[in-house]
Amino acid sequence: IYMHYPMFALLKDESVSTKYSESIFWRAYFAPYEVIQRIIAKNFLGGLILTNSNFSRKAIKKYAGKDSIVVYPPVDIEPFIPVSKNERKENLVVSCGRYSTEKRYEFVLKVAEILREKARFIIIGTISGRVSRSYYKKLNKIKREKKLDNVEMLQNVPFKNLLQIYGRAKIYLHAMKYEHFGISVVEAMAAGMVPVVHRSGGTWEDILEEKQGVHGFSYITANEAAEIIEKVISNDTLFKEISSRNRDYVHRFSSESYKRNFLSKIEGLFFRTFSTRL
Repeated sequence: IYMHYPMFALLKDESVSTKYSESIFWRAYFAPYEVIQRIIAKNFLGGLILTNSNFSRKAIKKYAGKDSIVVYPPVDIEPFIPVSKNERKENLVVSCGRYSTEKRYEFVLKVAEILREKARFIIIGTISGRVSRSYYKKLNKIKREKKLDNVEMLQNVPFKNLLQIYGRAKIYLHAMKYEHFGISVVEAMAAGMVPVVHRSGGTWEDILEEKQGVHGFSYITANEAAEIIEKVISNDTLFKEISSRNRDYVHRFSSESYKRNFLSKIEGLFFRTFSTRL
């Protein structure tokens, strides 16, 4: 079985659960998942469990009491690689994902305020309903009140246009905490951006391997994120060094790598099972 993350952990883990445990809506939303996943953990996870990150692996062990093997999810990096070779990069910071509160785009606006005179920011998000539209309006209000002329907030951008923006940007700012993996971070790295992520979750543990300044950077506070961004955009040698290194590194998360890893785990299970029956 391939388990992304034991969703009931969102309500049990103090470090992850703030948003979910304090919201009646989210508690009601996750209640069925908690019951279902506990039944699955008890009755159906006797075999091989695959999961998407070491962060998720630890949560499965902690809350389901089961060991699991990490197989990173497939990331289609190929469309992004060509734009990584664009030599005309700007002091542009990009964040991308649906307009949803857990994406913490308020944090992006806070960093943009600190770097008002030094960098431009583009938030690229999808809007699919009343909740996301309400969140978008809230962000726009903050943007107007703080007079953040260095911020653009785009909706439902066609993929072709997204690639053009990615090809111009130096930094990918990922504001979400405790991300299970972070496909958008890998896509940004494939496009040549240096990722700046929260020091938590799969983005930090698995993608950046908890190494500061090798494949990207992590932060805790807005001031720390701003300092990192300013450091990278003002040091062309540093930017090119990390960007170039990531061009090869991201292939470990590619669709082809996923197929190889997935098949090797299944074959390993088959041979172990077969050998025990001989």
